[in-house]
Amino acid sequence: MKRIQYMLTTPIKQQRADLNEFRELTYRCASLRLDKICTYNSLIRNLGKNQNPDDVRACVKREAGTDDLFCEKFNPNNMMGACDEQNCPFYQRNNAFFNILKRYESAITARRDFWDNKMNQR
Repeated sequence: MKRIQYMLTTPIKQQRADLNEFRELTYRCASLRLDKICTYNSLIRNLGKNQNPDDVRACVKREAGTDDLFCEKFNPNNMMGACDEQNCPFYQRNNAFFNILKRYESAITARRDFWDNKMNQR
């Protein structure tokens, strides 16, 4: 019902502007998703055959044929999981990852709620 009311009461010019704004949000989400993937990949350290994972510092340690090993201070599923160990060589990358992750989640929420917000304004 709100959609029909929006289409009938909102001028075409405003509908086009709203659609363009939604497209910009969609592009921002896609861009931030790529940034998130790239910054996550920067946290990975590939291990050699004879390398002991305990001797390597990285947020994510990857060995061929096994599951990724995570640093005990890194949890990619926790939005507040940014590393606080400033002397770690991956500290800056880790914080960049979580900053982008927060911006990505914010953009996803804005895109998800966009049309509901527009239709409730009318």
